[in-house]
Amino acid sequence: MKRGWWLGIWIWSFPVLMLAQGIGFFGGVSIPDNNVGDVFPSRVPETGSEIKDLIEQGLSVGYHAQLRYWLRLSDEIQFTATGGLHRFPDLTTALLDPMGNQIGELRTVLNIVPVGFGVEYTIFRKILGIFVYAEALYTYTFTNTEIALDIEGAPPVLPIDTEPTYNRVGAGGGIGVDLNAKLFIIDVRLGVWASNLIGRSSDEPVKSIVSLSAGLAFGK
Repeated sequence: MKRGWWLGIWIWSFPVLMLAQGIGFFGGVSIPDNNVGDVFPSRVPETGSEIKDLIEQGLSVGYHAQLRYWLRLSDEIQFTATGGLHRFPDLTTALLDPMGNQIGELRTVLNIVPVGFGVEYTIFRKILGIFVYAEALYTYTFTNTEIALDIEGAPPVLPIDTEPTYNRVGAGGGIGVDLNAKLFIIDVRLGVWASNLIGRSSDEPVKSIVSLSAGLAFGK
């Protein structure tokens, strides 16, 4: 079932690709909202070394790969479609006994596959363009959890689903710039999106993610 999301992406992509006038390939950093302060510094990085350290720290928290399609509706407005994978490889949660002592931890790899449609509006365009975008998303989430205990003897049976999967409806938006390099367009965008605005359980918090993406677009 978990491998089936690749098939779903391609099934979704085929009719969109037939209609699209442009396609883009993106990658970048994905950061849960509670980790933003840990990754982004209080001041803007000034040297190449500082920028490199910032990117490496962000990628250690989460990263993504993404496809985007565009269909132009007017000079300023484009219909967009997107699909990809956001992966968070190192999420940990402490396990405590009834006395409050830590006895181990849960080590979780979280994967979120969003597919969706939206609108992109160009504010300004010469060689350099500035745009904003908004999109509705259907998300498929699957995780792999390892239980690591610090106690000796046979591990207790814990009532934890180590491979949960679920579907939700989310939304997002952001701002970006693109540079026309004639053969292709360099596209850089900063977005914020929530993966589970609709369909989550009563005790499930909203999962908000900040993503910084860079990519190459053709025919945008």
